[in-house]
Amino acid sequence: MKTAIAVLLICVVWAAETEAAPKTAFVINNMGETLSLINLEDGTVDNNVVRLGLVPNWATVSEGMVYVVNSMSDDIYIIDIETNLIVDSILLPEGSNPWAIEFLNDSIAYVSAFLMNSVFSIDVKNRVILDTIPVGLSPQGLYITGNKIFVAITAFDPTTWTWGDGMVYVIDAGTNSVIDSTAVGTNPQSLAMDTDGELYVICTGNYGAIEGMVYKLDSGTYEILDSLRTGGTPASISISSSGIAWVGAGGWGDNGYVYLIDTNTDSVLRGSDNPILVGRGVMGLAYDGGGNCYVSSFASDKVYKVDKMGNVLASFSVGDGPSAIAIYTPPQGVEEENYELRIKNYELSVYPNPFRGETVISYRLSVIGEDQKPITDYLSPITIRIYDLTGRLIRTLPITNHRLPITELTWDGSDNQGRMVKGGVYFVRVHQLTKKVVVVR
Repeated sequence: MKTAIAVLLICVVWAAETEAAPKTAFVINNMGETLSLINLEDGTVDNNVVRLGLVPNWATVSEGMVYVVNSMSDDIYIIDIETNLIVDSILLPEGSNPWAIEFLNDSIAYVSAFLMNSVFSIDVKNRVILDTIPVGLSPQGLYITGNKIFVAITAFDPTTWTWGDGMVYVIDAGTNSVIDSTAVGTNPQSLAMDTDGELYVICTGNYGAIEGMVYKLDSGTYEILDSLRTGGTPASISISSSGIAWVGAGGWGDNGYVYLIDTNTDSVLRGSDNPILVGRGVMGLAYDGGGNCYVSSFASDKVYKVDKMGNVLASFSVGDGPSAIAIYTPPQGVEEENYELRIKNYELSVYPNPFRGETVISYRLSVIGEDQKPITDYLSPITIRIYDLTGRLIRTLPITNHRLPITELTWDGSDNQGRMVKGGVYFVRVHQLTKKVVVVR
């Protein structure tokens, strides 16, 4: 089993050296506590690529990384999209039961803490909590637009297993304080915004007499503009650029359910009376930017591709209990061309390799690119990272003078705590380049 894992990781890293990651759906397997990858360009699936924390619950893509919220181990894993390696983690307060994460900008993210009745403001670059913002009882979904963070307050009481009055709270990112709130239906769990800037709130109901509803809010005044009856137990939503919303709605009998809403006309195209049928237990879903949505079916261990007409186009077998999905789309157009230019202008080498005592890591960078502009301006700061075969970050080596065309650093085989690592295979990583290095003991 250990040999199989080693081969898999080596293959993943080798691929990262030769080409950029394709358009990919990252699937969180809640029960298996692993990450599966669906290549959306050729339809291939890599299962259980990364071992996650306890009860992974949410995933978001930002700046070439996948951020996975682990609800029971109270932490966030940060996974490099190019290598599929865990580069770091952010530890949250014990027992906080983090639920969702969304980004304000490249550096700041907000995380709902279900059992702390709070939202954390986090500096993801330095891996620290900046602020803890008290909100209502049992917050779940988040949505960020401009300088406002919208929070779905489920009002779930874990001592009585009942739901109070559902709310949407509004946090001002400038002050990290609640500035307003709006009462909605029972058990609001997720939020999404259409192209007109109107917020859709998915209220699941109480899994009994109170059925699901969708509320539309004005994101400026926070007033309810409309309410749509879907019935059933809707829990997740993803809205396309054309205004079609896919809604995940459970379904634990013979089939799982997906609903469709046209946000342009605020009409329920497919609700509890005529749902789209997929595998049992629909939880998370994500729009792919190309007219289709990918839907996770928890009980069937599959992900389904569904178009805007409600047609099921394909299915993919993934890990145990898929829940959340995050989709990565590589840079396009001019931005992609600049990205390729930067890749061609730097190199990474390790010598001697294998080594017993120490090795020299050499990083070569063309200071002036083909457009006669300094490449280092948008490649800094530079940090060399070293990982073991499990994808665990063991050592970081920052390059302080990134203006030098060639930088050499010596690694003595120790980790960040000064302990000598065991003999075996390790990976040296800087930007999009990775080199395998063997430590001999």
